[in-house]
Amino acid sequence: MTPDIVVDIGNSRIKWGICRENQVVEVIRLPLDDSGAWEAALEAISKAPTRWAISSVNAAALQRFQGWTKNRGETGLLLHYKNLPIRMNVQEPERVGLDRLFGAIAARAMAPGRPAITVDIGTACTVNLIDVEGIFQGGAILPGPTLMSKALHDYTAKLPLIEIANLHSVSPPGRSTNQAIELGIQSAVGGALDRLIRYFSDIVEAPPVVFLTGGDVGPFEDIDDNSWTPDPEDTRFAPTLVLEGIRIAAEALP
Repeated sequence: MTPDIVVDIGNSRIKWGICRENQVVEVIRLPLDDSGAWEAALEAISKAPTRWAISSVNAAALQRFQGWTKNRGETGLLLHYKNLPIRMNVQEPERVGLDRLFGAIAARAMAPGRPAITVDIGTACTVNLIDVEGIFQGGAILPGPTLMSKALHDYTAKLPLIEIANLHSVSPPGRSTNQAIELGIQSAVGGALDRLIRYFSDIVEAPPVVFLTGGDVGPFEDIDDNSWTPDPEDTRFAPTLVLEGIRIAAEALP
């Protein structure tokens, strides 16, 4: 199937990837439960019948979106882990987040014959290893920066909710409560990534290509300033990584 639009339904938002000439050329971020916003976005793209390839980690939002496409009389292909063009070496393949697998599919296509590590910084931050044969080997999951900020605010009496965008400018030491939180989150995520990337790099046969993606990747996308990236030449900022993986998986199906 060749999709017109690929859809990634997450925990915080829906992302559409507009497909043309065998690639995702545009990304549209939309609310999870606003069909009016979906209608407006689609009207701005095309009035022609649309073929959708859909992935979701959010069952309730998926049901709403599928109902909307069905009411429009459009074709929607829901991708499942069993029909993805990737092998997995994990204990419970049915429980692996599909976003992790789509990122791996795209990374394998972008760096053929090379091991790869995908870093997806969103509500959760995932670091995933794909070996030189293109097999998904699992990885690590930790809270993303927005979730860290929200947890500190929700489970303490006085700590403020900070804006993740400010992580760009923080430098040690933090001289206010906000700066201290910003520095703590920046160090927690950056330190975890440094350790995990080095762990994974040590267990593959060749230096891996590292792909950075995700809704909260912004403060970490300046590759030259990130000490946790082993080699800036082998580190790539790939904002459409998961959507590209959905497109590749859909096109592999009849």
